[in-house]
Amino acid sequence: VLKHKPATISFRLKDVKGKYHHITERAIPRHYPDGSFAGYIGAYFDLTKETEFQESLSREKEKLEMITRNSPDIVLLTNEKGIVEYVSPNVKRTLGFSHTFLLGKPLNLFLCKECKEGLEKMNWLELMAQEDRNFEYRMRCKNGKLIWVESSIRKIDEQDGKHYKLLMHNRDITRIKMAEAVLVENEKKYRGLFESMTLSVIEMDTTQRVQWVNHSFEKM
Repeated sequence: VLKHKPATISFRLKDVKGKYHHITERAIPRHYPDGSFAGYIGAYFDLTKETEFQESLSREKEKLEMITRNSPDIVLLTNEKGIVEYVSPNVKRTLGFSHTFLLGKPLNLFLCKECKEGLEKMNWLELMAQEDRNFEYRMRCKNGKLIWVESSIRKIDEQDGKHYKLLMHNRDITRIKMAEAVLVENEKKYRGLFESMTLSVIEMDTTQRVQWVNHSFEKM
C-alpha cells in the first residue's frame, strides 16, 4: 500500500527467455486539478548488472574474509597518518586484540618503545609511501609480550590523487629471530674456541673465497 506517497519498489521480473531481472520502480503520485488522487507515474530501472556486480563483490569479500581469518598473517590498512582503517580478524590470534578494538587506533601505539622512536626518526610513514618496502619491527601484544613482525608495505593512491592508504601484510617472525640469535651465539662460541686452538682453521664460502681465519692460521 503506497498511501499516495512517493515510493521505491524493488522486485524481480522474468523475461521471455526465463532470465530474471532486478527491477527498481520509482513511483510518484499524480493528482487531478482539484487535488484528488489520480494514480501513479512509475519509472522503471533495470539494475540487474549493478545487482549482480554487488553480489559478486559480496561473494569475493566472504572469500577474502575466510582466507584472512584462517591465515597466520595479518593484513592491515592505514591512512597516510598511520591510523588503522582495516585489520584482518585473525589479529586476535597473534596480538590478542580484537580487530574492532584496533580500528581507528594509530599503528605506532602497538610498537615497542625502541622501534617506535627509531621509525619516527626515519619519518617512516613518508618513507613507506615512496615505494614498496619491507620492515622488521617489534609489536606489543595485549598481554605485554613483544613479537617480531616482518611487514611488506604498499602505497595505494586514492582517486583524488592527494591522499593515499598503506596496505601492510604482516608476518610473525619471532621464531625466526630467536633461531637467528641462537645461531649467532653458537657462532661466537665456536669462533672463540677456534681462536684458542693451536690448530689452524680457515673458513671459505662456496666460491672458495676466504671469509675468516683464526690466529694460528695467521701465524703460519
